[in-house]
Amino acid sequence: MKKTTIYLPDELDLLLEQADRRGGTSKTELIRLSVKRRLQQAGAGRIVPRSIGAVEGELGVSAEGAKRWLREHWPSELVA
Repeated sequence: MKKTTIYLPDELDLLLEQADRRGGTSKTELIRLSVKRRLQQAGAGRIVPRSIGAVEGELGVSAEGAKRWLREHWPSELVA
């Protein structure tokens, strides 16, 4: 797991603290769940390996070929 720092408005932080106390779910877990839900709504369910398109020829697929495949198979908002 990777540690990430975010800045929240005071009001949002207070709402998280209140939800934490009421529901027994930590602020960290509430944030994690919210980010995950938002990414799922955006269609971001798959991670592209860093090496995709890095090698051409018999050993792999060109960067352009990888981009073409992604455009055809993934939601448009995730492909540059």
